[in-house]
Amino acid sequence: VACRDQACNSFHKYECQVQDLILGLGSSALARLAYRIVTSQSLKFFNNIKHHLNVDEKRSEIEALALHYSIPGVPKSTYLSYLRLFNLVGLDSKRWQEDLFNRALMSVCLLKILKHAQYFPNKSDQDSFTSDEVFIGSLMMRHMNVLQFNAHEVYEFFRGDRARMKPFKNNLIGVGVYPQASYFNHSCNPVTTRFNIGKKLILKSLTPLQPGQEVSENYGQVFYFKSKADRQKELSGRYWFNCECKACKEDWPLLKENTKVSWKGEENESALDDLKTIFDCGSDFMEHGQGKDAIESLTEYINEVYTLVDPPLETVIRAEDKLRTCFNDMGTVLFQDTALKTNPQEKR
Repeated sequence: VACRDQACNSFHKYECQVQDLILGLGSSALARLAYRIVTSQSLKFFNNIKHHLNVDEKRSEIEALALHYSIPGVPKSTYLSYLRLFNLVGLDSKRWQEDLFNRALMSVCLLKILKHAQYFPNKSDQDSFTSDEVFIGSLMMRHMNVLQFNAHEVYEFFRGDRARMKPFKNNLIGVGVYPQASYFNHSCNPVTTRFNIGKKLILKSLTPLQPGQEVSENYGQVFYFKSKADRQKELSGRYWFNCECKACKEDWPLLKENTKVSWKGEENESALDDLKTIFDCGSDFMEHGQGKDAIESLTEYINEVYTLVDPPLETVIRAEDKLRTCFNDMGTVLFQDTALKTNPQEKR
């Protein structure tokens, strides 16, 4: 009900009537999110902070800005949240002409739709744009640039059986932007994983972390499923960077090829074999849907193994992957038999 009321009081009236048209244009999920960012707030909201909207992707003083604008029901935190989003990396200056033209064209289409939906309080000629309309159109283009590199998928965890974890899959239901989460760099061997409780994004550690160690996440390409060449091609095509994580620098092999043990100290096969029992317990707990016990066992196994060896190692990779699945089960879960979302932490 709260979600419905929030929608009705903001973006719904500017989207419902034109939803078929927006989809018919072939708008991507990111373009629709760029539109949603605008429709979630009023024109007055954006005009209030217009003089702060100068792109600065290295901006660090956002929290200290003196914002004294009063719109009923809109706290300072909402302004700051938007400013953090606006100043995320969009690489505007590195875009080529064809890319800029395509994005400008989509922005104009969305702006015309927004205009038809009566977002702007003052009527204007259908074949021209006022300064307010041009301003909002430029924001939507900026949003699309930012979202290319900073949007996160929103998932539900779909389970086919209540008594067992399998079969399962992550079910994509949308995309969102989480400015703080965007500050994490990519690694093809990430130390964190993420899941959703409703629209909230949660990050959890998969491996033991040391003071001063970079906390990385993953943008979709992990070393044990795809070759270095394939990962580099996808990352440079989507995110415009060449990955220099350890897995790429050392060209780590695919999953089943990671059988060679890299010992941190003296070789200790017996200690490694003894820990396999903990891994097996964690796997069994997970198989029978006992997520909490599985997390405890798998975490213990991973932490102990990391005192003996350095990655990559197949059994450790499998343990981290199982731990990731157990964390996903802590998010919003959809069961096949009832199709009901369940999570006690999620506010209805």
